Amino acid sequence: MSKLRNICLSEKNSTQQTTLFHETERPAFKNPFSWQTVADVLNSLPLGVCACKTVHDAKMYVYCFVLLLFVFIVAGIGEGGAL
Repeated sequence: MSKLRNICLSEKNSTQQTTLFHETERPAFKNPFSWQTVADVLNSLPLGVCACKTVHDAKMYVYCFVLLLFVFIVAGIGEGGAL
């Protein structure tokens, strides 16, 4: 988001210049549903089971977990709830 701001060049000069600048403020709160939060949760597991160095690592761990969960659900439905 950008804003226009008037800046006086000097005290004696009455000319004003309009400049364009970008806001660099970050939100005051941390999003609980971000990939960085997921990586922090995975890093907090004991014995470094899912140690994430990057957000991409966290995405791959979640992808594998969802895939395995799907396989177990399909296997349970196929066997008539044997699992």
